[in-house]
Amino acid sequence: MYRKDRKRSRGGGLILYIKNNIRAGVNEKFTNEEFAESIWCNVELNEQRLLVGLCYRSPTSTDINDEKLRSVIEKAILRATTYHLLIMGDFNYPQIDYASENVAAKPTDQPTLKHLYQHVRDATRIRQNRTPTTLDYVFTEEENLIELINYEAPLGTSDHVVLAWKLLLATPTISSSQVKFNFHKGEYESMRNSLRLIDWKE
Repeated sequence: MYRKDRKRSRGGGLILYIKNNIRAGVNEKFTNEEFAESIWCNVELNEQRLLVGLCYRSPTSTDINDEKLRSVIEKAILRATTYHLLIMGDFNYPQIDYASENVAAKPTDQPTLKHLYQHVRDATRIRQNRTPTTLDYVFTEEENLIELINYEAPLGTSDHVVLAWKLLLATPTISSSQVKFNFHKGEYESMRNSLRLIDWKE
């Protein structure tokens, strides 16, 4: 679990879970960039590494903050020569329609996402009496790294769908040295019989 809470307000923040049999670690350089609401991790693959970025851009983000977001993404793209790249999160850019390749925003309002492929095409935020919008993106540096994305029901009271997909990259198997007991195969009947022979009177 990699977690980054908001420091100046109650609630909010980012959390990224990576399966415990995958060798991974936080990328301090990118996580500590000026764009505050992002977490970056290095994941070990069989032949290469994967740089994973989780980002949140507020709908009230300032031009200065947007520039910080563009900067950290551009730096991540430069790593794509030696790393695979996965960037995901809630970017809050309803002006961008990737399905029709149409942008209804000023050039300064657009994220710099050159050399990345955006896999989400359908609406990810659906509210009653509102036009559905696509606010959540999944980017990779290669188009064929992700299999079909599934749009699943929101969690709890959220109005964002849950996105699920298969990343077509292999990670090395990590063998665990931890001792684990199989309690399902315990000889419980023998234990009960032994306990019946004990005189519990004081």
